[in-house]
Amino acid sequence: MAASTRILYDQTKCGGKAAILRVNTDDAGDTDLLLVNAFSLAGNTGTVDTQRVAISKIWLSQNSVSTANVQWNATAPETAIFVVGSRQWNFDEIGFPGPIENNAGTGVDGDIILTTSGPHTTIIEVRKMAGYTGGYPDNG
Repeated sequence: MAASTRILYDQTKCGGKAAILRVNTDDAGDTDLLLVNAFSLAGNTGTVDTQRVAISKIWLSQNSVSTANVQWNATAPETAIFVVGSRQWNFDEIGFPGPIENNAGTGVDGDIILTTSGPHTTIIEVRKMAGYTGGYPDNG
């Protein structure tokens, strides 16, 4: 089965609002799979490549030796988080510095891509930071 992506929920406004997307594949892995298409999320302002999201939470289920590289898409993609085995993080919890923000350089478009070495189920929650309707921070 090829990878399939599904939006679980998508709140419209910028600023603390979030979207969750899920990728589930049983093949040998994915290379540069478009996990989050920032422009396709609800409430975008209509200008391509101006949307920015931050990673709030991530759940990854895969075998103990498999790897997953979650990257910000750009001319030279930047790693947001690299995972070995199954893991889950809530970057909004006390003790974490907050969501992982996009630090990619030239050619950044707001998207998140995923490369894995084996079968996996991935759920990611992103917070809309820029390029969406509403206000920020936390009053949208």
